[in-house]
Amino acid sequence: MGFVCCHGQGKEQDMKKLILRYIGRDSFSRPVYEADGKLYVDVDPREGWAPKICTKYGNRFDGEPDLPVRDDTILEFIPERDLWDKKRSPGESRTRDQEETLPARFAPEKGRLVIKVTLYQVIPEQDGGHLLFADLYKIRRLCGGRVPAENYGVAYSGELEISTPEEAYAVFNMSRPEGYTGRSMSVSDVLEFTDREGRSVFYFCNPVGFEEIRFDSGKAAKNMVKDVNKQ
Repeated sequence: MGFVCCHGQGKEQDMKKLILRYIGRDSFSRPVYEADGKLYVDVDPREGWAPKICTKYGNRFDGEPDLPVRDDTILEFIPERDLWDKKRSPGESRTRDQEETLPARFAPEKGRLVIKVTLYQVIPEQDGGHLLFADLYKIRRLCGGRVPAENYGVAYSGELEISTPEEAYAVFNMSRPEGYTGRSMSVSDVLEFTDREGRSVFYFCNPVGFEEIRFDSGKAAKNMVKDVNKQ
């Protein structure tokens, strides 16, 4: 039996039902589904967030999101909805052991772990649609094995009371701090955690968890990345 989600608020007998069968993830690591010969994509598959289902442009597996389904559509996911914070096979949940842990130098001070956090996001105007929302494998493949900081800009810089990249992800998506100008944190974003001695560690946001990377933050644009949807 699949997972059923009521996408809208209308009466069930008046709604269209869409049975979405999971077939894999596209090159941007977005879950792709098939229904009646058509391909659909969940453009923001995060735990606790309502599905945002669109058709695939040209009905191609790696096509861009095209037309959104109607808000009153009943969605049924077979076998279940695939989420970014789960393993790649639907139904397999992620464990605490998979979370990144901070180096020992980030030890709590006076019972509180407050660290400087900088969030870098791809600048759309400099990207051409190649790196934004891409996973680490794809970016390294396109950019000679590195993450090109020159394509990134600062979306936030300040102190947060957190202890893992996962907690930073929750902050930037659920309770945005003052001064945060970027879009919702997602795949392709880079976190910088700076300790009290000024040393930094960088984490890349993958579809599943985070990976520590080398990142030349000095090449990133200092001007703040703006969320174009809020302008």
